[in-house]
Amino acid sequence: MTFHRTSKLSVGMLCGLMLLSPPASSAFARSNDPFAGIPNITFQYYDVSGRDPRSIRASMNAERPTDPHDGKPDDAVTVWTYHWSYRDGPEGCEGKVRFTARVILPRLRGRVSAVVAARWRAYMARLRIHEAGHARIAYARMGEIKDAFRDVSCTAADRRVTAILDEIRRNNAEYDDKTDHGMRQGAVFP
Repeated sequence: MTFHRTSKLSVGMLCGLMLLSPPASSAFARSNDPFAGIPNITFQYYDVSGRDPRSIRASMNAERPTDPHDGKPDDAVTVWTYHWSYRDGPEGCEGKVRFTARVILPRLRGRVSAVVAARWRAYMARLRIHEAGHARIAYARMGEIKDAFRDVSCTAADRRVTAILDEIRRNNAEYDDKTDHGMRQGAVFP
């Protein structure tokens, strides 16, 4: 018998209309990309507008997603998922694991001054660093999740994986507490 399980952590949920972008495979080539080395990342954007920082912030506040864990709005959200399947084999449980992540970010539409554009770019760079931290926390445990299937029954493996995922969720919450949702990393606009 084969079983399929999926575990998803949503650091926030979608708000408003989001546009799906292509996977960030070309971004992996840039060494300064905070998501470099994390596979299966896709980006989704919600549009914001304004001519000055105050009106851009108002637009972002109106459109940004809400974190279902604390009910507070966040400027960006990372949703990571581990998909796993397993079956009883001749030498115990045989499992397959796949990691994916979706990062939801604001996208500034319209023309702004060079000064505002520079502030926006600096903010987005720091926001991307913060969101990459969420994806890294989750992806860093991939080897441990794969190892959970070794030398045990599938029931035991499923319990091991579930425990690891619970720990990843706690680690992501601690990361947000430590960084104040990225603000201590400079992800502040305006």
